[in-house]
Amino acid sequence: MKFPLEGWKVSQKSDKGLDLFATKNISFDKEGYATLSPRTINMFDTTDDADFEIPYAAYFTASGLQKLITSDNNPFSIDINDESPSVSEDGLANQPSLSLDSSAVMFNNKWTVAEAADINTYNGSAWTDETPGTALTSGKRHPLAVNRAANTLLAGNGNKVQQYDTAFSVSGLAQLTIPSEMEVVGVAYNRSLCAVITWDVANGQAWMFVWDMATSAANYSYPMGSNRAHFVIGFKDTFITLTGIGELLGWGEGGLEHLAALPVFYTSAILADVNDTLAIAHDTSVVVAGDTVLFNISTEIASANEEPANYLQSMPSGVWCYDPDVGLSHRMALSGAKMVSKSLSESGITADVITVSATVPDTGTPVVYSAITGGISTLTAEGLYYTIKLSSTTFKLASTRANALAGTALTLTPAGGGGTLGFRFLPESDFGQLIMNYGGMLQATGPNGLTSLFSEYAMGAGGIYPRSVADDVDTMNTDLKVSENRGWIMTQKMFAPKITELWMKVYVKARGLKTEHDKVIVKHRVREDVNMPVYGVVDATKATWVDENTFTTLADLSAVKTAFDAGRKYEVEFVKGAASGYLAHISAIELSGGTYTVSIDEDIRNIAAADTSFYVINNWERLTPAEITSESDKDYTEFEIGKPSKWIQLKIELRGRGIAIEEYELINTPHKEN
Repeated sequence: MKFPLEGWKVSQKSDKGLDLFATKNISFDKEGYATLSPRTINMFDTTDDADFEIPYAAYFTASGLQKLITSDNNPFSIDINDESPSVSEDGLANQPSLSLDSSAVMFNNKWTVAEAADINTYNGSAWTDETPGTALTSGKRHPLAVNRAANTLLAGNGNKVQQYDTAFSVSGLAQLTIPSEMEVVGVAYNRSLCAVITWDVANGQAWMFVWDMATSAANYSYPMGSNRAHFVIGFKDTFITLTGIGELLGWGEGGLEHLAALPVFYTSAILADVNDTLAIAHDTSVVVAGDTVLFNISTEIASANEEPANYLQSMPSGVWCYDPDVGLSHRMALSGAKMVSKSLSESGITADVITVSATVPDTGTPVVYSAITGGISTLTAEGLYYTIKLSSTTFKLASTRANALAGTALTLTPAGGGGTLGFRFLPESDFGQLIMNYGGMLQATGPNGLTSLFSEYAMGAGGIYPRSVADDVDTMNTDLKVSENRGWIMTQKMFAPKITELWMKVYVKARGLKTEHDKVIVKHRVREDVNMPVYGVVDATKATWVDENTFTTLADLSAVKTAFDAGRKYEVEFVKGAASGYLAHISAIELSGGTYTVSIDEDIRNIAAADTSFYVINNWERLTPAEITSESDKDYTEFEIGKPSKWIQLKIELRGRGIAIEEYELINTPHKEN
């Protein structure tokens, strides 16, 4: 059997079939390939400024570089550039007083921000308090949109949508009123129509309204099958909205139709926003990207039944992608790993040793070099190198991670003349937080914002945990063009044509494996072990790190230990805190005094003793050979299975940058019991 049959498809409706069941950090933009997405990095967070809270919208200058972030506290001036990224609190007069009830859009060529009861605009240099003719109501959400045909501003305000002209007057303009038990939580414009989504404050049925903006009543209204919705956006000739039960709906002249759904939709759980619709996503957490829709969400769930851990392994938090040809897939997990930028004079280099004022990260950490003025003739501007740590403030550079670990340093020859050099450390303490508390903004930087280091999007998040499940920061991430990332695709369970089948081998075609970091690891399972998976996703069961490949936990791992001691293999996926996004396998497990000590078969980079993580253990087993690497000389790799069962499921992990899976082929034959 060769897959995909007719292009990659993702479906969580059933775990049985021939499609992919789940993904993490995977893009399907290149037709015919499942491609590893770019890594994300934490650029700015609350450790830079205590008032830097959840970013929910962004304003860009004409050059495409970041200019202003609207956060859950204050506006911040942001500069995203290769040499010296910076963040500073906006201290201008008339700056808005912000909360998560606020929203922001470009209107009449000004950055327009809704306060608790007011509207402020920013023209690129100064704020203006617009004092609209009809004020907003404090304590209500104020999602914003622009009526492009008439150049009016649409503002949600409790059970109303208020329409303002460019002077912020409502005179002569229609205002929409909906039933009082509903609150407007999102508005969108498309095809000279306005879509309005709601939250039923009494936990009854939420409705979607479609309004022509010419009368005081909606033209169409539709129940949404949930008591709330999270966002709405115009897409092609329709509107798309996400409901509180994880269903993606599209509007057409025939009404609302099912487009796709998050995995939670097919369980008894719900998205865990019982008390606040904004805990999952903001109204600015969604963008149209070509023929797809991307949205940034927290995917914590609430359940009293089959998902007691409040986390689905098939549903990581972060940026998800709806592609009508593929389905709904996970695109990017947001990171707590903090980029550190430092600049220094050429005189700061002596005998190939670089001295900086920052704490140098571990040996083998990626670092990007830039020549602000002057330069180093033996290095490539915007090149990726690796640290050889000498002390907390000194390091050398290596051309590869392997060379860094071996201590093989590059010769550094400054150009002379006292130039200024830039270094951006990109620690790999995680490859994306699979559990985050809040999904903030998602905004494309545009083609003018694509610098040599950063890629396409700015993403906001709340409740990211960089080193520990207790270190809560709000952050702005961007995606990187450089540095390794990690992700995976998981197939549905492929059932035997007969009662049982001998699964002999699988061939995997991968492309783009060029460097020492590029690897493809193929895993499988042919049964679901009892009491699997084991979730360590609450504080009482967290992992506490001893060293780079050992952690302890108070979780009950007795079933795992018994099966492991009997020869079973188990994967650990770290989903929150330090090591998030890493996958490894258990190599040893011991119990002493109620504490389990677990060793894994890989070292976690940039980890420190006492760091903590949430994790999931499941019965995924590696196939041989151990991995596909850049050294493979064929366009396919053969993996031995040799096991009979009624079904088989594959999980293919991708590590590196830009690598892709083209197809895989299962070889099986009928199995006869002796």
